[in-house]
Amino acid sequence: MASAAEENKDNYRGVFDGCLGFGEKAALIIIDFTKAYTTPGSAWYCPGSGYGVVDAVAQSRPLVELARTKGVPIFYTKVYFEHPSDGGIFTQKIPKLRTWTKDNPLVEIDDSIAPHDGDAVLVKQYPSAFFGTNLACNLRAIGVDTCIMIGCSTSGCIRASVLDGMQHGFRCVVPRECVGDRTQSIHESNLFDINAKNGDVVTKQSVMDYMLQLEETENSSKRRRRSDSKLEPSAAEVKDPTAEHNASNYKGVFDGQLGFGSRSAVIVIDFTKAYTTQGSAWYCPGSGFGVVDAVAQSRPLVELARTKGVPIFYTKVYFEHPSDGGIFTQKIPKLRTWTKDNPLVEIDDSIAPHDGDAVLVKQYPSAFFGTNLACNLRAIGVDTCIMIGCSTSGCIRASVLDGMQHGFRCVVPRECVGDRTQSIHESNLFDINAKNGDVLPKQAVMDYLAVYRPTAGVRILECETEVRTATGSLRLTVEIWDVSGDTKFQKCWPAIKKDAVGAILVYNPEKPNHEQEVEQWFNWFPRTMNMSASQVLVMQSLRRSDLMRRVPMPAKIQAAGVGQPAAVSAEDLVSARRVFNGFMETVHQSVMEKQRQEEEDVMKGG
Repeated sequence: MASAAEENKDNYRGVFDGCLGFGEKAALIIIDFTKAYTTPGSAWYCPGSGYGVVDAVAQSRPLVELARTKGVPIFYTKVYFEHPSDGGIFTQKIPKLRTWTKDNPLVEIDDSIAPHDGDAVLVKQYPSAFFGTNLACNLRAIGVDTCIMIGCSTSGCIRASVLDGMQHGFRCVVPRECVGDRTQSIHESNLFDINAKNGDVVTKQSVMDYMLQLEETENSSKRRRRSDSKLEPSAAEVKDPTAEHNASNYKGVFDGQLGFGSRSAVIVIDFTKAYTTQGSAWYCPGSGFGVVDAVAQSRPLVELARTKGVPIFYTKVYFEHPSDGGIFTQKIPKLRTWTKDNPLVEIDDSIAPHDGDAVLVKQYPSAFFGTNLACNLRAIGVDTCIMIGCSTSGCIRASVLDGMQHGFRCVVPRECVGDRTQSIHESNLFDINAKNGDVLPKQAVMDYLAVYRPTAGVRILECETEVRTATGSLRLTVEIWDVSGDTKFQKCWPAIKKDAVGAILVYNPEKPNHEQEVEQWFNWFPRTMNMSASQVLVMQSLRRSDLMRRVPMPAKIQAAGVGQPAAVSAEDLVSARRVFNGFMETVHQSVMEKQRQEEEDVMKGG
């Protein structure tokens, strides 16, 4: 039986075996070689022989010294927080990071590889060296197109930085001896993934050889060299591949959970025909871990989400022109065939979008990079992304990382994502769950959706009312979402506004502050929702019937064309019901008229 490494190598051959090589000018990026990882007794200490951070620091010193003698720009990064709460979702996922405040000596770079005068030191708060820093700008300002990345950890900040570097257009080269992690299996599986999809994993000696000839070549264009002969062909066979060993090593540091927030969206990532069509180079049929199974497992989840009004966003990848993919298609040349007219780029018919679902086109792994996904999610109050799709090691992992860096809770139902081989699939699920999001059984997500209410803290009332129509009477079921004049749950308002067809503003005109407040609520809801005057009911709730009809409408609401307020005394519930039923008749007429107008517009357009 073939080993996992051999299976991965064979499966990826011909699709994920491209290489980028060195460009015109390189910089050395030293990522998080801090005392946290090199100090015995620290929870982060990584001493593993041949794969740990202690060895990686020792292996890196000669490379850093050579880079200095050759004038290669050097950038360091380290992580610390001015206040423990500054880490957002990242420190919620990994709570021990909250101890990494500015005064903690463990956040300082290890003395044996410390910066020299003239080296840049960037402080970051998230895994990627590019996210929230000026690294990309600084590199472009000095003409750098190649990033030699060393540091730790392989599965965390190195992988995140290589991904972001590629998405920002840089060639990323990783000398394998100069990066480290907590276990050998995690280290090796991530080197395999980095080399397959985002950068070049090479030997340290090949990078040293590249640097040695920098001064000897007068014409910089001749310095560009392919790294084919040095490129990692596959992850090496590892000595400790068991999940039990990894779980034991990560316990107490990387076992945090984020859970679900107040409002969720389902992000369906790249479930395209490329992965579900037999004969395609991208076809992933593996039982229990492939994309074909993941699509089948995802359909009930997507259908349940729709019934619960959960927003659904789809992504797919295509290029208007084969050259539009930048470094990504240079690394994976077969992607250049994913042009707009290629039927393989379309979403699989069995899980296709419905009317009202958003479909975003992206050119890079992350669903967030170069798209408006983050803005669209925030606009409707989403704080939790349920991520399904493919591939686990590629676009799913990239999207969960970016989602976390953008402040979203990311949940991955494990049966609803897929990849080319089981070992790659499982190792990436482990990493995602350890550092960036929550990996859960599909049933746990289904259970959550079954009782899902997107407006935690907002009362939802359901009632029935009878309205008169041109053809008789009609019984309607009405949901009333009651915010009770409280701004405490303002983050839920986008969910309340979605698909709402009317607004009722109730206030007591005997209280001097209520007129100003009801005007403010009018601005917050009906006005921002572009409701017509007929879709707004203002009710004056009076303690005494002798005040009825004596209190005028607030001036600003009256100016908007809203009808006179319905004045109802607290003891007259019959009148309140009559006013409500009359309002619902008006709203029903408005909705039907809008639908009729939309149908006419469609017919005219046809």
